[in-house]
Amino acid sequence: MFGADIDRDILFEEGRIRTFWVDQRDSNAIRALWATLADIEFDIIIDDGLHEASANIRFFLESFGRLKPGGIYVIEDITPGDTDLMGSFAGSLKSISKRLVYEALDHPRNKVDNRLFILQKA
Repeated sequence: MFGADIDRDILFEEGRIRTFWVDQRDSNAIRALWATLADIEFDIIIDDGLHEASANIRFFLESFGRLKPGGIYVIEDITPGDTDLMGSFAGSLKSISKRLVYEALDHPRNKVDNRLFILQKA
């Protein structure tokens, strides 16, 4: 399992877990992350990063090629201010997906950032 975060103080390695530094707002930093991981492709990528549409989209664009066919890409905690932009972005991805879910999850207490994006790669 691999993880990445902008906060260097929480990075660690343990058993089969390795974490790396990355800034989702910086394409060069994302490319450097992928260069470190060479030719690895993933069954699932979960973006629980900055919770900013521009960062989510940039990371997706730089990372989608690392997802195996049939793999799952998740972006969670999409805020209300980013709903329209992420909805448009999700709509533009229909041709490269087997399945695409973009919806708010009903939660009794969290009415703020409970929108979820799930794409299965074609």
